Amino acid sequence: MSNDYEKKALIYFGDGFNCCESTLLVGCDILGVKDTLIPRIATCFGGGINGKGGVCGLYTGAMMAIGIKYGRDSSNESREPAQNKGKVFHDFWITNMKCVDCRDLLDLDYPKTLTDPKDKKAYSTSHFCMPACAKVAKWLEENL
Repeated sequence: MSNDYEKKALIYFGDGFNCCESTLLVGCDILGVKDTLIPRIATCFGGGINGKGGVCGLYTGAMMAIGIKYGRDSSNESREPAQNKGKVFHDFWITNMKCVDCRDLLDLDYPKTLTDPKDKKAYSTSHFCMPACAKVAKWLEENL
């Protein structure tokens, strides 16, 4: 495996796509999926679902990519393939990240000099979000 998709995910993130958009975009790159709905469908999921600190956008973007690969096209089909792969990703996530909500993930020990919320966001992005984005991209490359 190369780290090309890890780099690509970080480029998306660095170019202004949010965490969920970046993860879904790289997942679709891995799958060879091109669609005008991507990254639009992921936009409101960044920052813990609409920036409210709920479920991390990296997590939801990965689950969306899993759904694209393993999801069903009709209600008569089984949900099991997608759910099974989703459980594998969830286990990976919990092992590596410990929790799923942004507000808990980003409960970082900020340097005392950081008091401005913009500075704290930049610190969170560089110390958690970017490394986690690369780790999720690697998982997607190896598992999709």
